[in-house]
Amino acid sequence: MKRFFLMLASVAFLLAVFAPATLAAEPTNGRDSVLVAVNRTVDIPAGDHLDTLLLIDGTAKISGDVTTIVIAGGSATLSGATAHSVTVFNGSADLQAGTTVSGPATLVKPSLNVPAAGTMSGTLIGSQLTLTYSVPAGGVPVFLSCTIAGSGAATATPQTISGSLQTTFTNCLGSGLETPESPQLTLARQ
Repeated sequence: MKRFFLMLASVAFLLAVFAPATLAAEPTNGRDSVLVAVNRTVDIPAGDHLDTLLLIDGTAKISGDVTTIVIAGGSATLSGATAHSVTVFNGSADLQAGTTVSGPATLVKPSLNVPAAGTMSGTLIGSQLTLTYSVPAGGVPVFLSCTIAGSGAATATPQTISGSLQTTFTNCLGSGLETPESPQLTLARQ
């Protein structure tokens, strides 16, 4: 455990010294901001933006926009927040109503190994998750005009996300990518 915290402290030091971002004392409305909070409480209100939050053994209330959240031994409550990446080590993240999390997602048809690189977003209200998936033109190698749009709904538990995702494929003929037989979607925590 000491090795873990030593490594985490080293990462925090490297972020402070080498990151091309400003190490902020509090969140800012500008861009390129990093906040490293150790054993303290952080509040990021609605309307504020932070590029990176590294929370170590602290607590955070997040209602604003944070691109990357890393929690180590702490806890964060996201309420009406927007986050693009949330990573938790020995801590917790409570995603409350209106919170949106998005990030890269790649759809692959296993038999053909044709990847479709896009973005998956989800907005959580209670345990219900509204999903959107988008692959822009250029997201499918060789089939550069192929686009994919998807939307659906799912139920989120601490261990799984289960529901459906309806997808529409445009200009993908010949890629092997096509609407699946079933729109069922199941993701399991590992």
